[in-house]
Amino acid sequence: MGAMTLVRTGPGWGEATDEGPVHHAHLYDFDVDGATLKEAHKQYLRGRVLNLLKLDSTRVATVTGNASRTGDKDHNTILSTQRAKAVITFVRDEGGIDLSRMSLFGAGSDAASAPGENPRARSVDVDVTPKPTAPMPTPPPPASATIRPPTSSELDTIKQAETARGQALPRALARIDAFLAKSGDSGEGAAGAPNYSGEDQQVIDAVRLWLYVPDVNEKFWATLRTARGLIAQNQAISPLRYSVDTAKTDAFAYVYSAERDKGIFLCLSSFFPVNEYCQREVLLHEYFHFLGLGHFYSTSDTAEALQCAHHMAELVYDIATGCIGGCSGTSCRAGP
Repeated sequence: MGAMTLVRTGPGWGEATDEGPVHHAHLYDFDVDGATLKEAHKQYLRGRVLNLLKLDSTRVATVTGNASRTGDKDHNTILSTQRAKAVITFVRDEGGIDLSRMSLFGAGSDAASAPGENPRARSVDVDVTPKPTAPMPTPPPPASATIRPPTSSELDTIKQAETARGQALPRALARIDAFLAKSGDSGEGAAGAPNYSGEDQQVIDAVRLWLYVPDVNEKFWATLRTARGLIAQNQAISPLRYSVDTAKTDAFAYVYSAERDKGIFLCLSSFFPVNEYCQREVLLHEYFHFLGLGHFYSTSDTAEALQCAHHMAELVYDIATGCIGGCSGTSCRAGP
């Protein structure tokens, strides 16, 4: 496409929510085709985000840039990344916050709820979260003779699953944020029919299936915000080291959640033979264990589902990809 024209749109705006230990800020009304922070954005970052990061050195920030649905996809991805980078640069320079405590993502126009220019879509989302510390029960370490580094072909499989995680998390967050922006209205169009988009429906269906909230009501919105906080914390974890366990046969993978430096152990006889849908779910699932989540496979209780690594991993991929058949990937409405 041709070059777009910078259009100044007046002062920036910001709003925030706190869900337990997770602080979420939405900074919006960037100039059209612009990535420069406005004074209101800077005031909010100084007054809240910098204070949170300075008061607790274990907190981390996930910064996701967004764009409206004008211009082509590649341009919007670059523009959204530039907006996120502007926030990270300001936080680093203004507050002396180390870059290792911040993660940057450019979501393009994935979070835009409608075509055309939208001041709420020209934005950056900032999630400030604590680093997870809660341990979970883990099996005793296997004999070191059964643990080895991945082979080159195994690394290719791991990289494919890691790439899927890296794409799914920001896309799920963007779609959740777009839907949460509608939580203050009735969800009804002018004729009384729901005005939810197809991507909104993916969020609704995933929450129904994996978190057991059938209706879009107060409980639904509270549950979705809690899930969003966990997803943002998962996204904040950088890719870890992988090892292959050649002996264990009763699991796909495992971690020692209190010892993140040990990384993720993939079981040779079960992880690598399964299909790519299952592999990507397993990988994302293990990262949720580092947040203290455990296993409630057979639950139908919302609170337990939010604390189940399997349910949360399936939720992310259902929202991000439109696949509703679990890790078999047999029922998909859209590509990743």
